[in-house]
Amino acid sequence: MPVRRFQSLGFLAIFALAGCATGAGSKEMALGAVPSAHFPEPLHGAMCVAKVTGGQATYLLGMSEIGNGNLRKALAESLTANGLLAAGDGFGMGSACRFVVSADILEVNQPFFGFDLKVTTHVHYIVGDPPLAAILLDRTVTAYGIARFRDSPIGVIRLRLANEAAMRASIAKFLKLLAELTVPPAAMPNS
Repeated sequence: MPVRRFQSLGFLAIFALAGCATGAGSKEMALGAVPSAHFPEPLHGAMCVAKVTGGQATYLLGMSEIGNGNLRKALAESLTANGLLAAGDGFGMGSACRFVVSADILEVNQPFFGFDLKVTTHVHYIVGDPPLAAILLDRTVTAYGIARFRDSPIGVIRLRLANEAAMRASIAKFLKLLAELTVPPAAMPNS
């Protein structure tokens, strides 16, 4: 009889842990170096992530969400991996910052249930050049990520994985836009 009681308690504990949501992680959303990308020279070591808005906090018994702080860290880590982040406080906010990045999470479309979960994000990115009072990039990026049942049988974990994949795809598209950016001559050093 005691063995069954312990088995029941074990199943209850597993069920309780399986239902706890965690937010999308910054390291899991970040993108490493993109070897094929050639970023404009003035952007190298001159960018900072000023702010991220529109994110949601994740509550233990709710759905996994994408938080502002973790996305800001993921953007900074992605810029660092590609040699674009200025020296500063970890977000590039220092005297070397010339080009300021802000991101606004406009919409995150998440499924409520399913075996394969697809999350679609719409993020508005702006890159500004405050000394010139100029906007160099102003685009909304739509991207998606999918987490399959084989990735995790636990729904809340699968949703977090899909959130992270969607934001990685969004950051990849943002970096591609940066690589295609034409920096005006007035924004070049020594011009």
